[in-house]
Amino acid sequence: MLKFENLVIGYNSKEPLYPAISFNINSGDFWGIVGANGAGKSTLLQTILKIIPPISGKVIKTETNLKVGYVPQYQNITKEFPITVEEVVLMGCYNKSSWGVFSKKEIKKLIQNRLEEFSILHLAKKEFSKISGGERQRVFLARAMLNSPNLLILDEPSTGIDEDGKEELLNILKNLHKSNNLTIIMISHDKAEIDFLATHKLIFNKKERKISIF
Repeated sequence: MLKFENLVIGYNSKEPLYPAISFNINSGDFWGIVGANGAGKSTLLQTILKIIPPISGKVIKTETNLKVGYVPQYQNITKEFPITVEEVVLMGCYNKSSWGVFSKKEIKKLIQNRLEEFSILHLAKKEFSKISGGERQRVFLARAMLNSPNLLILDEPSTGIDEDGKEELLNILKNLHKSNNLTIIMISHDKAEIDFLATHKLIFNKKERKISIF
């Protein structure tokens, strides 16, 4: 699915964050990326997503029809913005030319199916600002999964969620991975989360300038 060839990440060619790394992400893998704050985890994700270029090396797509869903750590929807849960999920249709082949009725049905999949159909008409942190993350997951991606990228998805909500979210992700054979890349600062979910791990050690692959 993705092949990393001698990849060097960072923002300054004179100060790369780590030496070059090479590894493959295959279909159905769950890759957990763990490390301290500021270790460069999000930099790797931004490189994969082509938000920033690599200092050197390549990220090669080995699957021709790769569709990516992305849930960033920081969302651009404030709690005060007057928008419903259903409308947040609908935002997953924006800027995707392929959605033009679907009727409004088909898109509405698809949104309902995703809301039901993540057990938030009952919240469809509720204001986004009125739901809990765990519910908000499930809304963002529903939005990211709207177009049935085969690669899901998550940046610290459990941040700001209470323990009950976190446990529920982790179980949802585990089931999503297994039942859909979905490839997932997830950042976390919590090693226990990664141990629970991941089939493969990247451990970022900023102090030693080392990325370990398991």
